[in-house]
Amino acid sequence: MQPNAVRVRLRQPRDRVRAMNPAILRYFDCGHLPQHLQDIVAPFRACAHLSAECHNLGDIRALDAIDKLAASNTSNCPDPVESRHALSKILEAFAAPSLEARLRLLLEAKDCAVRAMIPVTT
Repeated sequence: MQPNAVRVRLRQPRDRVRAMNPAILRYFDCGHLPQHLQDIVAPFRACAHLSAECHNLGDIRALDAIDKLAASNTSNCPDPVESRHALSKILEAFAAPSLEARLRLLLEAKDCAVRAMIPVTT
């Protein structure tokens, strides 16, 4: 019976790692972007990974990271409309009812923030 107990204990950490790394986190990678856009994505990536690691939506570290994202200065963006959309999604992520919803909203906010930094052509 002890070997079964060992197997059960070995499975739990793998399950925890899987829960901490939802598939959506891959969309926060930014190595393919130019450096100035990587700088925009980096805080979103850190916030998403921290949220996934915390497991508790009320964890102060995750909430603080989202709060810092919301307070970041985006007034220099070429596209203020996308900048406002990004801020709106960040604020929605702060109050998200689940980890999946929070990560989805952070991803949407990240995409808006990247688009906000691309010059608008008319």
